[in-house]
Amino acid sequence: MTRRAIALRLLEIERDLKKHYAALDIKVIGTWKHRGNVELYFKHLYKMSNYKIGKLTEYFKFKDISSVVKDLEQMRPKKLTDEELAIFQGAAARPILR
Repeated sequence: MTRRAIALRLLEIERDLKKHYAALDIKVIGTWKHRGNVELYFKHLYKMSNYKIGKLTEYFKFKDISSVVKDLEQMRPKKLTDEELAIFQGAAARPILR
């Protein structure tokens, strides 16, 4: 999961994993735009499938990936609220009080 271009993220993954594995076969299983909410959801939902590699904690091991892909496909795009947009655009210089 990344905000960066896939090609850049794949280079980083390859660099990290080459320290632990001699041969690599990295495949992108899907891309979904505007899913900033996916990472925490994914890590929570699939905590039992987390696969630590050395100090790397962002990898998972699944027997069958199809149910995971189905879950990701069903997620709705993240739509930023006006407050989130203001923060993202740097317009919120002070805390928003409710």
